[in-house]
Amino acid sequence: MDHMGTLVEEVRERQAPNMLATPVSMLEEGPTSQPASLACGEGSIRDRYRAQAFARIGVSSEEEFNAMDPRIRNTLITGQYANMYLSDPDSMKWAGMASYASDLVGVGIAGVQATNAPLPIGPGLMPSPPLGPSIGDGINGAVDTELLGTRLAEGNAGIYNDLMWQHLAMQQGGIEALREAAECGELPATQLAGWEQIAEGQAALEAARASGDEAAIQAAQELIWSGNGALLHHEQSIFAQENVYDRDPATREVFDTISPALVSPIPGGESFANFNDRTRPGEDIDIGDSSQRVAWSRRMLADYRAREEGDPDAMRRDMRRFAGNADTGLPGLPVNTSDPTDFQMPTLPDIPYAPRIGRMLEDAGIGMPLMPSLPSLPGTLPSMPAIPSFPTMDQVRRWSPFAE
Repeated sequence: MDHMGTLVEEVRERQAPNMLATPVSMLEEGPTSQPASLACGEGSIRDRYRAQAFARIGVSSEEEFNAMDPRIRNTLITGQYANMYLSDPDSMKWAGMASYASDLVGVGIAGVQATNAPLPIGPGLMPSPPLGPSIGDGINGAVDTELLGTRLAEGNAGIYNDLMWQHLAMQQGGIEALREAAECGELPATQLAGWEQIAEGQAALEAARASGDEAAIQAAQELIWSGNGALLHHEQSIFAQENVYDRDPATREVFDTISPALVSPIPGGESFANFNDRTRPGEDIDIGDSSQRVAWSRRMLADYRAREEGDPDAMRRDMRRFAGNADTGLPGLPVNTSDPTDFQMPTLPDIPYAPRIGRMLEDAGIGMPLMPSLPSLPGTLPSMPAIPSFPTMDQVRRWSPFAE
């Protein structure tokens, strides 16, 4: 077997059976002992690249970062994730998926701020209209919207603070920088293991492309996806669980209450309710339950990969929209305000419980109502009116519900 064939076999053998499956050995490892030569503490690898992450959204310290308006900070975070993905689509898969998730979280944050009705109805779409002076007057009276908005904002900021510096370190300093951070106790073993897979996949992909070996290319790409899946697994099973969902009983109750309404951040992705209905029939759904959320994030990762591989142009257009709208402070905008001609119609979300309702109607012998047929078009169509010019960003800001 030639060298490239051996490399392919090694890559395949080292792939996890599931992109989100983290080996037990990774979870049991602790940080290695700290060599005396390492620059740990102030001025360490994490501090150096975290400072860059803050600078990219216009602040100079963690204190400034935490004090930002959550909605304005959100679109800047979303834009930075998108820029990271666009800078290296082969490797930075987590960053692209995080762009979608952050944008949808931002819609929820904006909903709390503007309408006190925070339940988003889908990516690229604005939240439902106000239900009254207080959400307690509406159908979701059990939701503490202030607490929900706080936790959404904290989670959005916390994940950026935890993972953006790692992406910058990997991009600029390579895997050696992240190994040094791990040896200083600044990077958990589970996250380092994901980056090790990505680094190995990068090297294998470069060699495979040079040789033109398609099997080796595929194997290297699988390794990169597996490494990004490990980052996602840590984010959801450990970081988000400890820092968001398990903060206190009131937080857990808020997320439990909104669980049935959660849609996927991935365009066309399966909603939380429909995923659980299909995979855990009869079980109460709770986004705060780690096993349920991790299983759904696995499905999201598959939907995200299908979009990237099946429609890469749409994927990159989404990323350009997130990057272009970074300084608007308006999450969920379906138009790239930096280039309105770079446009595509938003994909309608998977409506929670729609499949269940359809099955119930079918079991009851009731067919779904048919759409009325469209009238025939006349033989000669009238001329179309001129398309109006797009509004400027100043006009968008003045017309937004957040204008001062």
